[in-house]
Amino acid sequence: MAAIGAGLGLKANIAGLPGKIMVIGTPAEEGGGGKIKMLDAGVFDGVDVVLSSHPPFKPYSYSNGYTNGRKLESGYGGIPLRLPW
Repeated sequence: MAAIGAGLGLKANIAGLPGKIMVIGTPAEEGGGGKIKMLDAGVFDGVDVVLSSHPPFKPYSYSNGYTNGRKLESGYGGIPLRLPW
């Protein structure tokens, strides 16, 4: 539900800008290879960026089997820029 709300909120805030927001559910994503089947079917053709989330079963849950249970640090560099939106 959070992903749907985030997608709708983002879509409302990019009106007039190039690009498209899609919220895509994934059937059989843990045991049936759902994302691979969607990839093979062309669902992600032309997609530049994918943001994926997998909420835990409990707010304090930690999973060693999935990337959402791993610590990931990233950084952004470049020239600071304030865009009109």
